[in-house]
Amino acid sequence: MICGNRSALLRNHLQTTVHMPVIETKVSARAVGPWHSLQLKFSQRRHIVKTVGASKRHVPELDGIRGWACASVLLAHVLIGIFTPAAGALCQGIQLHTIDLLLAGVDLFFVLSGFLIGGILIDAKGESHFFKRFWIRRIARILPVLWLLLTSYAMALFVRAHANLPQMDLWLLAEPKPPFWTYATFTQSLPIALGGYGGPRWVGITWSLAIEEQFYLFFPFAVYFFSRRSLLITVLAGICFAPVLRDWWSHLFGSWYAPYVLMPSRVDGLMYGVLVAMIIRNSKALVVATKWRYALDALALVIIFSLCTQGALLDIWHSTQCGPYPPLKQSFIAILAAIVILRLFTYQQNAFNRLWLAKPLAWLGAISYGLYMYHQSINGMVHGFIFNQEPKVASLAEFGASIFVMASATAMATVSYLFIEKPIRKYGHRYSLKFPSTFLQEKGSGNKGARATDVVG
Repeated sequence: MICGNRSALLRNHLQTTVHMPVIETKVSARAVGPWHSLQLKFSQRRHIVKTVGASKRHVPELDGIRGWACASVLLAHVLIGIFTPAAGALCQGIQLHTIDLLLAGVDLFFVLSGFLIGGILIDAKGESHFFKRFWIRRIARILPVLWLLLTSYAMALFVRAHANLPQMDLWLLAEPKPPFWTYATFTQSLPIALGGYGGPRWVGITWSLAIEEQFYLFFPFAVYFFSRRSLLITVLAGICFAPVLRDWWSHLFGSWYAPYVLMPSRVDGLMYGVLVAMIIRNSKALVVATKWRYALDALALVIIFSLCTQGALLDIWHSTQCGPYPPLKQSFIAILAAIVILRLFTYQQNAFNRLWLAKPLAWLGAISYGLYMYHQSINGMVHGFIFNQEPKVASLAEFGASIFVMASATAMATVSYLFIEKPIRKYGHRYSLKFPSTFLQEKGSGNKGARATDVVG
C-alpha cells in the first residue's frame, strides 16, 4: 500500500513537471530489491523524477558526446589513422592503440541516433501526423548538407572530365564509382558492398548516412504499429541477428566490407540506442540499470581496454573472411556507446559525465554533421594537389597539411551550420507545426506541451 501510494505520487509529479504522459512509473519492492528499501528516501525518489523527466527533454551532455564522436572520426581519417611511420616508431604505437577507439566514433553516431530518434518516435506515438511531422524534420535536417556535398561531387566529376587533373583520380574520384543516383536515394551501400571498396572518397563517407536514413524510413512503422512489447522484441532481435548477418555476409560477399556498410548487419548499433531510450522511459528498468551501473562501468572499461590493445574479447567469434572486423567487434563497441549514454541517467552527479558539457565538444556536436560530411573531400584535395598522393602522414609537411585540413573542415562546417543547416532546420520545424499533434491539441497549452521532438529533433 505504501509503495502504491508512492508510485501514484511519483506518477502525478512526473506528469505535472514534464507535461507529458509517463510510461511505467511504478517502483515495486521486487523491482528495487536489496539495493533499496521499500520506503524510498526522498533524495532517491527525487533522483528518479529527475532522470525520467530528463529523458523527455534536451540533455546537453548528448551534444558533447556527438562532438566527441565527430572529433574521433576526424582524427582517425585526417591524422592518426593515416600515419605511415617506420616500424617501432612512437607514432606507430599511438596509432596501434588508438585507431579502433577513434573509428568507434561511427558506431557512437549510430547508437546516439537510435537513442534520439527512437525516443522521439516513442514519445510521439499516437499523435496525429506522426509520420509527416517526423519526416519533415528529418528532411530539413539531412538533405541540405547531402545536396551540398553531392553538388560539389558533381562539379568535381565535371571538372575532371574536362581537365587533366590525375590527382583527383588517386582517391577522391577513384573507381569503382556507384551510380550517382544511388547517393541521392541512400542506396549506395549495395554497390559499395558488391565492389568491396568505398568508391570515390569525395562521397564515400555517405555509406553511414545511408544506414541511418534507411533506419529513419522503416523504424517509424515499427513504433507506430507495434505494441511496446513487440517493439522491444524487435529491438532485441536486431541486436542479436546483426552479428550473425555480419558473419554470414562476410562469407557471402567474400570480404568484411559488405557487412560493414549494409544496414541490416549494422542495425544493432541503432537498436542499442533505442533500447537505452526505452530503458530511461520506464522507471522500473531505470532503477535496475542504476543498480547495475558499476558493473556496466566495469564492462565499458574492459571494452575500452580491448579496443586499445586489440584484445581477445573482440575476437571471440572469429571468421577468416571478417578481416579486422570480427562479428562481435561492432556489438561490443555499440554496447560501450550505449553505456556512455545510459550513465547520463543512472548517475546524478558524476565527474566523467560533466566532461561532455565542455563548450568545445558542444560546438563540435552542433557542427558535427557538416564536419563529418565535408572533411574527406577537403582531405583528398589538400594532400592530392600539394603532395600528389592520397592522404597520408609520413613527414612534418604532411602533418601540417593534416592540421590545415582539420581547421579548414571545421571552418566550412561552421559556415554551413550557421547559414545553411540552422536556418533550414528552423524552417522545417516551423513548417511541421502546421500539422499540430494530438498531444498539443489535448493539452491546449501551446509551448508548455513541447515534446522531445521540438527540442532535439
